[in-house]
Amino acid sequence: MSLSRTSLRTSLIAAGCAALMAFGAGTASAATQVSWTGATPAANGNLFLHNSTITNDGGLFARTKIWSATGAQVPAFDIAARARLFKSGIICQVVEFTYNTDWASQLEISTDGANCGTGSYNSHGYVRTYDNSAGYRDYFTFPTNPIDFVAPAARSAAPEGEAPAVESFTVDGQTFGPADPAKPDTEQPTFVAAYTDSGEQGFIRSADLITEPVDRSAAEQLQKDGSGQAHTPSRQISVYSEDGATQIGVLSTL
Repeated sequence: MSLSRTSLRTSLIAAGCAALMAFGAGTASAATQVSWTGATPAANGNLFLHNSTITNDGGLFARTKIWSATGAQVPAFDIAARARLFKSGIICQVVEFTYNTDWASQLEISTDGANCGTGSYNSHGYVRTYDNSAGYRDYFTFPTNPIDFVAPAARSAAPEGEAPAVESFTVDGQTFGPADPAKPDTEQPTFVAAYTDSGEQGFIRSADLITEPVDRSAAEQLQKDGSGQAHTPSRQISVYSEDGATQIGVLSTL
C-alpha cells in the first residue's frame, strides 16, 4: 500500500490530464481553508483527485473529498474517504472509512460538527480506491492551513486561544507527540495526542488509527447510513495518560 506523496504527484504528471491545473495553493476565506489537491495512481484506468477542507461556517467541520479527474462515474464501493479533525495537532474527531454505494464520480465525508473547544483547527484525512488487480489502496490527503474557532459556549467570554503545544517525548522506548500531518499513520509516534470524548487530552496508540483495507466482499456487506453511503462501524479507541499505560477515557470514532 503506497502512501508516498511523490508517487502521487508523479502519477498526476504522467497522466497528462487537464486535472493537473487543480494543483495550487489551497483556497481560503474568513471561514474556510482547502488543502492542496493530490492525486492517486490510476485505479481501473481512472485517476482520482483528493483534498481536505476545514470550515467554521455554520459550525466546525473537517471534510475529505475524492473525485474522478475526468468526471467518470465508478461502480459502488470503488471509492471511500475518512475525515479527521485536529486542534493544534491534537486529534479531536475521526470518521471511519465511508464508501459509495451507487455509481458515483465523487465522494465527500465530513465530521459531525462537534468540537474540542476554542482554538486553532485543521483537517487532513484519507481516501481509498479499488483496483481489480491490486484491491483497495489508501492515500492520505494534504493538510489544510488552520482556522480559528470559538466554541459556542465561549462566545460571550474571551477566546481560549490556541491549546498549548504538545511536546514530543519518549517513555520506555515508546515515542509520544502530536500527529505529523506530513506522515501516514504507519510513521507516526507510538502514541499521538488526542482528546477523549469528555475533552481530556491524552494519547492514543497510532496503530489504533490504522484501518487496513478490507476485501471488496467485506466492504459490500457494510450497512448503508442515512445518506445512502456505507459506513465502516464506529469504535472506541483507548486514550492514555503520558505513561502510555493508564487509560483516561476513549475516543469514539464516527
